[in-house]
Amino acid sequence: MDESMPILPETSTEHEYCMVFSLKQTEDHATEIEKRLHDAKVVVQRSESRDHDETFFFLTTKPKVFEKYAEILGVKKMLLKGSLASFRRKQKDAFQDYHPESSYFTSYERSLILLHLIQAPPSRGGAGIDIGKSIQRGVFSMCFPLHDPKEKGDLLRGWVRRPWFKSLSQDFSLVRAYYGEYITIYFAWLQHYTRWLAIPAAPGFVLGIVGFAIGFDNVIVPFYCLFIAMWATLYLESWKRQNSTLICEWDVRDMKSQERVRPSFVGEKRYGVYVNGTFLNLQQKYLEESRDNPDVKVPRVDWSSSSRKWARYSAGFSVLVGFLGIVIAATLGLVTVRILLNTNSATTSWAALIGGILNAVVILILNTVYSKIASFLTEWENHRTESDWERSFIIKSFLFQFVNSYISLIYTAFVKGRFSLFGLPTTPCHDGNCIGEMATLLGTIFLTNIFVGQSQEIAIPWIKSKICLYMEDRAMRKRSEFIEASRAERESKLAYYESTFDDYNEMAIQFGYVTLFAAAFPWAPVMALANNIVELRTDALKLLTGMQRAHPKGAVDIGIWLSILEIINYAAVLTNTGLIFLTSLKVQQFLKWEYSDLFLAAMVAEHVILIIKWSLSQIIPDTPSLVLQKDALRAYNHQKLIEEYASKNPDGMADLMGLGSNIDEGEFIDDDVEETISKQDYIAVQLEHQ
Repeated sequence: MDESMPILPETSTEHEYCMVFSLKQTEDHATEIEKRLHDAKVVVQRSESRDHDETFFFLTTKPKVFEKYAEILGVKKMLLKGSLASFRRKQKDAFQDYHPESSYFTSYERSLILLHLIQAPPSRGGAGIDIGKSIQRGVFSMCFPLHDPKEKGDLLRGWVRRPWFKSLSQDFSLVRAYYGEYITIYFAWLQHYTRWLAIPAAPGFVLGIVGFAIGFDNVIVPFYCLFIAMWATLYLESWKRQNSTLICEWDVRDMKSQERVRPSFVGEKRYGVYVNGTFLNLQQKYLEESRDNPDVKVPRVDWSSSSRKWARYSAGFSVLVGFLGIVIAATLGLVTVRILLNTNSATTSWAALIGGILNAVVILILNTVYSKIASFLTEWENHRTESDWERSFIIKSFLFQFVNSYISLIYTAFVKGRFSLFGLPTTPCHDGNCIGEMATLLGTIFLTNIFVGQSQEIAIPWIKSKICLYMEDRAMRKRSEFIEASRAERESKLAYYESTFDDYNEMAIQFGYVTLFAAAFPWAPVMALANNIVELRTDALKLLTGMQRAHPKGAVDIGIWLSILEIINYAAVLTNTGLIFLTSLKVQQFLKWEYSDLFLAAMVAEHVILIIKWSLSQIIPDTPSLVLQKDALRAYNHQKLIEEYASKNPDGMADLMGLGSNIDEGEFIDDDVEETISKQDYIAVQLEHQ
């Protein structure tokens, strides 16, 4: 490294991104990256780490470049009249508080623009650097947006250190302004879910006390299961309405159409465009028009065939099936351990507890291993957009984790002592009370997951960063060269924040424990409520102090997780009706029916409850009437804007040609600005300026 480079400054608030090169990366790599960044109009300041083993690139750009790409990316700012519109340079005086400095844009907006300049291909004004691949290939060690000390401090005071009695009434406007919609919508969903958990937690707490007194298998349980079934549907419908309200408040309905291509996507060039994610082939159009006009311009984009994509999907599915076989083998191994524990009089009373702990540990290990394999397979599938990649990864991962997390409970509920496995009889539950054994098993797994989960999220990353800094401090003190680590260097020692997958996944598994086995463990909502109140704080603390700042990213909903929660919601009807009619001794003793009659009763009850739940989901509108009224008013005002603009600019309506479409490749709205903005935003800015 260059000895003449300055040591890292303590503060770098004027920079948005940081790129780190270690001694392992050659100077040629750094020089090449610096050149590509410079060509993309990125301003690079080089600095050296305090122990001279790393080179830091602090990245920003000039105010005019921020303005240009704010327009390209459709960054929305407040107009003088109080409405939001996509920023436009030609009419910048029409926006509130405009000033020609970078600080006009928030740190999130500046980070969003820098990320575009880093990752977008040179043809779209960027440096064409795929951050993920560059790190994998050893070009540089890391690349992350820097925390803003002032905004971070405001969040710590108003979010993490908020009084406990206000834990479930958080306003996420500051969170959205700092992290964007992708992270904010997770916290909005988690808060909403936690609020709704208070409803089943109250009767669940009482029923849990009754369960400890007279046993968890009692005649009250069927009514509680019916209550949980209705609660789960009402909760999901309530979230859909809340989601619609947030989208309306944030004005991000068009965000999906603005989604960008992943830098790592590899395809062959084809004439065409992508419209709402679907490829529109323009090859024939190009051939026809090029005959008459050799200079005709038809957009070309990277395209990948569906057959190749599905072949890779099939290979990934085969790996998933193989790992599910490992899960089944592990479950059978745990069953064998519990049988051995039950045969020993000294360990019989502890068999369920020990088995539950071992089960929880095996679940965590297998989930961790498969998650890494699923990530590799999803990258190999070559997805075009980030949402496509994430959807595929979530499906593969959650299918595995669903089976891995619940298979031992399903075995205890419906197989143990009733059927043989591979010709070998299974040991019956103690005194035939499988509901009681399930309560012990589920409670143990739940508590173990909570303890391990909180440790993984907060304690382990914090300890790792502290150890890393301590080792550097110790080495420098030995050389009598001790210099306090700068803020950027401290942030570089923190863990990289990949996505919200682990957070959503943890809550989805928890939702399954609450709903799928309500008949066996009514205290699950109580434990989930207590955990989630703490989780809201620890997740926030993790983001602000235990992780590097997340890359800027937008979202309009929780994505495929809503479908996963709905699947769990309906699956819960199957498991709970089965537990009531086929597993509960109390119900069987009360009804005194044959097993075939009980099975038929379970099927009838399941169908009736499913019909009621489906009817509720259809009756309750997904969008509140107030939101519909706001959307209608917005559409009306937009139409009035068009009419007003047309009357004032009879020759200017041609400016609207091509605006407002959902084509995300190949269109231009200015000589040097790609992408499209809505007709309404364009007109609103024009009229405001006039």
